[in-house]
Amino acid sequence: MRVVYVPEGFPHLAETFVFNEIWGLVNNGHDVCVEPRLPGEPDAWQYGRCALLHGRVPVGIPSLRPSWRDLPLSLRYAGRFSLGRHPRHAAHRARYVLQAADLCRRIRRRKPDAIVAHFGFDNAVAA
Repeated sequence: MRVVYVPEGFPHLAETFVFNEIWGLVNNGHDVCVEPRLPGEPDAWQYGRCALLHGRVPVGIPSLRPSWRDLPLSLRYAGRFSLGRHPRHAAHRARYVLQAADLCRRIRRRKPDAIVAHFGFDNAVAA
């Protein structure tokens, strides 16, 4: 089964349960890939279970290259998007919507049978 794992960021050393879940899926013969919304800690790949996953599990690279097909959906369901009074807030919210649309594009590209999204709203919107 193809499983896309959608954490907030990957890898993060403090979230050992994420590595344990992915490790369990890989060891049970599932085709697992990770599509984080944000980049993780680059130095984390050298420690423990993370080192065992390195090279065995493809990890997507977050960018701001959304598919225009995903942008309307992200605008609708990424509930934080609204035009704030301060321009800085509007730019931050616009970037959030672009990140959600990019995540949708990367998930769809993987053609998953199942999606595992952790840490609530941001990742569930894209999933």
